[in-house]
Amino acid sequence: MKELNCDLWSMLLPAEWFAEQEDETVMIVDEDEASIIEITPLLAEQGDSKALLASLQDGKLSTSLAGLPALYSEFVEDEMFWREWFCDAGGFVLAISHGCDESNRGMDDAAVDEMLATLLINEEA
Repeated sequence: MKELNCDLWSMLLPAEWFAEQEDETVMIVDEDEASIIEITPLLAEQGDSKALLASLQDGKLSTSLAGLPALYSEFVEDEMFWREWFCDAGGFVLAISHGCDESNRGMDDAAVDEMLATLLINEEA
């Protein structure tokens, strides 16, 4: 496993996954490019992540991810199956999406769940 460090968060990646950053979004892709994970911090007005999270509630299930309170949903868009989390990280919300072709639905879920379980919010954030 290798460590991926960003300004606000970090997590462990298996060797067969690689990451690149575009603006505020980090994209993590497996070596066969069957799955993609996108992680973007959403900054809350005056650091009020609870209000931001409440505004994103619409039809999403309450859950937790890596010990953080989160909202979760699944959907299909343009023949891609998406799993999406919005995590309360204190002064911001971390938007995390895992997407794959509909035909590959469920194939990388266990690997992605294992990676996301290692997510840590940086204390300075």
